[in-house]
Amino acid sequence: MDQQVQRDVRSAISTAYGLMQHTRTQHAGGMARALGGLEDRLRYIEGRLGGPDSELLGPIDLSEEIAEIKAHMSEPVAPLVDQLNALIRDVHRLERRISRLASREIASRSLLGVLPLARVIPQDVHSVVDYASGLTAAAGIFARTPEARVCSALLGASAIGVAATTDYRLSVEKVIPIEAHEVIDYAWGASAIAAPFVLGYHRKDPIAAALHVFTGALSIVTALFTDYRAAAGVGRPGWR
Repeated sequence: MDQQVQRDVRSAISTAYGLMQHTRTQHAGGMARALGGLEDRLRYIEGRLGGPDSELLGPIDLSEEIAEIKAHMSEPVAPLVDQLNALIRDVHRLERRISRLASREIASRSLLGVLPLARVIPQDVHSVVDYASGLTAAAGIFARTPEARVCSALLGASAIGVAATTDYRLSVEKVIPIEAHEVIDYAWGASAIAAPFVLGYHRKDPIAAALHVFTGALSIVTALFTDYRAAAGVGRPGWR
């Protein structure tokens, strides 16, 4: 993680601590507690940023701590208002910087300790493949047999639905953790390959069967070599 960000976190901790001491001397207990809460949270973040899991961290949200500080602005802290507002601005900038870094740096945890085999396919390319695979599999809805048509609809809808709700940049909602998406890629690929043979439409609908086998194999091969990266850190403990 960026060393400048770590220095900025340290600076915000120092400022929050100093202001907390000042507010205590002015008998502004509520503000002192609010600043103490912000300081504690920043110290926790500092520890995570400098730890071995720093690349697994998601964006941070300090809105509750900031709201608590603003709620106590009516206390006798008039001489410190400018400094408090400056601290709030610094914290907001810090949130944005860490969030930008996190969106680039949240690499997925290794699956079973070995997967993916190599991280050579960019996440955005993988995302496009997800949508394309869903559309390709869905093309089988024009097949002759009902089994092929139903399977095509299910494969297409599931692929596009998962892609649209996964925690990566090219999605509509960030709901499915990136590690869960990787597992789904393998499961979806295996299901797409097996479906024509299990349901028996590989003979009567060879084109639909070929589309499903192709997209299934593509899903598995792509998963083996994708540099899986989360956009928001969904499922990461300790980060709001």
